[in-house]
Parts: sequence; C-alpha cells; structure tokens
Amino acid sequence: MLVFIIPLKSAQLSNSWDYVSRLFERTLSSVCAQTSSDFAVVVVCHELPEIQFSHSSVKYIQGDFPCPSPDSAGFMEKESDKNMKLSLGIEVSKEFSPSHIMFVDADDCVSNKLAAFVKTSLRVSNWLVDKGYEYDSNSKSYYEWKNNFHKKCGTCHILSAETAYDYNLKILEDEVNHRSFAHQPLQRKLSRLGHHMSPLPFPGAVYITRHGENSWIPSDREYFRRQIEHGNMGYWDWPAFALKKVVKRILSKPLNNAILTEFSLTSI
Repeated sequence: MLVFIIPLKSAQLSNSWDYVSRLFERTLSSVCAQTSSDFAVVVVCHELPEIQFSHSSVKYIQGDFPCPSPDSAGFMEKESDKNMKLSLGIEVSKEFSPSHIMFVDADDCVSNKLAAFVKTSLRVSNWLVDKGYEYDSNSKSYYEWKNNFHKKCGTCHILSAETAYDYNLKILEDEVNHRSFAHQPLQRKLSRLGHHMSPLPFPGAVYITRHGENSWIPSDREYFRRQIEHGNMGYWDWPAFALKKVVKRILSKPLNNAILTEFSLTSI
C-alpha cells in the first residue's frame, strides 16, 4: 500500500483560508483518483479544511503543536511547521502498514498511476520524481521537466516505509527543523544513511506555482535569493537563471486533456 502524507498549513498563516482550502481540495481529489484502490491518505493540519470532497481512504490528524505566530512567521518557521506535520504523518501512517510513503504538497497534483505502479514495483525501495510538469496558475500553461523536477517541487519523494521510519527516527533524535524534508538536503541525508533513490520512469506530479499561497517562491528574485542562501547558486548565476525563465515561458504549452485527466488538474 502507498500512503500519501499531505501537510496543510494553518488558516492563521494563509492569505485566504477559503482559497487554500480549494487548492487543497483539488490536491486531495487528484491523490484520491488513483487507478488502484491500494492507497491511503494522511492529512496533517491545525484546522480542518473547508471542502466538499470526501473519500473513505482519507484520515485527518490535527496536530497539537503550536502554530507559528502569523506576525513573526518567516519562511523557516513555516517550513519547520510543515516538517513537523510530515514527521507526525509518518508516525500515523504505521497503522496502515504501508509498503511506501509519498510526501505531497497541499497545492500540487499527482499522477493517478502512482499507487498501481508502486504496487507492482515493490523490489525498488525509494523513488525520486525526476520528471514532472510545472503549471503556472496565471498563464494557465505548463512546462515539462524531463529531469531534475525534484529540485523544484516538494512532491517528489516516494520512500519505502522502512526508509521513512528510519529517517524519521534519526531526525527525531536530533530535531525536526526547516531543512529536515527540504528537497536536496533530504536526498543527501538519505544517501548518507545508505538509502538509494531510483528515478520514477514517468512524470509523477504537477508543481503548481504563482497562485498567491506559495511559501517557497513568492517571486523569482526571492527564489534566487533563497537558492543562494542554501548554497545551490551564486550571484553570478543570475543571467543564466533569468534566461532559463524566458526559455521556459517560450517552451510552455497549453494544458491538454491527457494531463488534465491523469492529474485531475481542474481550474480554481
């Protein structure tokens, strides 16, 4: 069984709780559209979302840890809150006895083939979503990432239950912090623990941007600044970064029915 873990940010940290709830409802609908019924969903939140969609495979867990103060919460505080929810979700997932666990951001969509694929590929422990799509909420267009998708999107790790529990135990012995589940730091930490990641052989997720509730990239300049802060880029990389953004916009395409169907990517 594949268990999806979705951390949902608090209404207190949202610009619009109604909009955050609608984004999450689309994500949840996408996750639950799996072609195989061998899956479960653990949603970890402070407040229950205001949505109409429901599914028998979904379990809500309301964290009893404090929410960051809306007046002082910066990116790191928000990420630490998200990571505490992921860590709690890993512990709760044990009741389902899963073979694998996938982390899903509460505004992204996923392929409906994931649960079926994992069920027939149990010999592989850990998958990395290396291919995917980036959907611009403003332009209504998408860009296809044929590799390195995992460097952009948080919905990119499918771990064996053994790997997830081992990793969670290690970070709980230290402390859950804002870098515990960050994309590349997580991969490096798993590698040091001896856990190999295999690339998923098909696009596994849609990374949805520019909808006003993204915590990681509120703007291109802020994204670039944070990449420098995390050691992934230098100031000299700005011209190449800006050029890539232009090329990406040129190569972006209108959504097609195949992607809309596979990922349940509906308009909001």
